[in-house]
Amino acid sequence: MLGEHVPEKDRRDWERRTKARPDCVAVTAPDRALLIEVKEQATLESVWQVITYAELYAPEHPSHTVRCALVAAGATPGARSIAGTRGVALFLYALKAEAPLAPGQETTAP
Repeated sequence: MLGEHVPEKDRRDWERRTKARPDCVAVTAPDRALLIEVKEQATLESVWQVITYAELYAPEHPSHTVRCALVAAGATPGARSIAGTRGVALFLYALKAEAPLAPGQETTAP
């Protein structure tokens, strides 16, 4: 926490800059939320990251059913394994090197 001497504007800026937040929160009215994190490669760390986002989101929105998803170009074996056991959806996409901004082709994510 910031000390008492820090002006309120600086406190709000600090909170905004340091608050944990997923890349996307998709809400389906009235009470469903999908927290999405996008990575070049899904790792164990990114799985736990999105799970942590869900744990932080839930108390602020107690009426919501919260789900998590990772979107990535690849995934480590550990991320593939733990995502499934922790209820984190894993969506993998192959991107063309010559057109990295074009829509990717979904690949399998066991």
